Amino acid sequence: MSLIAKQRAAGWIFLLPATLMIAIMSFYPMIRAFIISLQTGAGANMRFAEPIFSNYQRIMADKVFQQSIVNTFLYLIIQVPIMLVLAILLAQLLNNKDLKFRGFFRTCVFLPCATSLVSYSLIFRSMFATDGLINSILIKLGILSTGYNFLGNSTSAKIVIIIALIWSCLLYTSPSPRDRQKSRMPSSA
Repeated sequence: MSLIAKQRAAGWIFLLPATLMIAIMSFYPMIRAFIISLQTGAGANMRFAEPIFSNYQRIMADKVFQQSIVNTFLYLIIQVPIMLVLAILLAQLLNNKDLKFRGFFRTCVFLPCATSLVSYSLIFRSMFATDGLINSILIKLGILSTGYNFLGNSTSAKIVIIIALIWSCLLYTSPSPRDRQKSRMPSSA
């Protein structure tokens, strides 16, 4: 066996454990979930549905499922473009050498990465409560006369969720200074 053949074999051997783990932990559950979705019954009494896609026909006719699909696409259409534009703008702003309190602002933007989903969902719930920070600011500015229940109305609750998602995902999509530095470096040919 030549040296190149040994190196190739070693590469495949190093890849084998990761490939097996991905197959076992990701692909098998997806395939199994799809097979189960084609079945009816419970526990040991599972059998394939007649016709086989009847579960999918039933769920597509369900009004709650249809509304969840609409909500998902609404979040996708509104949240993703806003998040990407804000991430690029914030990256440019936070990497400005003349910005005062740059470390403080970077910490504020990075905060969602360091906190859990539960933590910042509680923060947003208290911020948008009828006696929360947002209502207090809007009342002091004279925009509102009394507190508004942002989470009690489905439209405003969706807006609050979009704002929370934008804030939580903002740092993940903003290019880091290292990425911009690499893109400015001349490539060696």
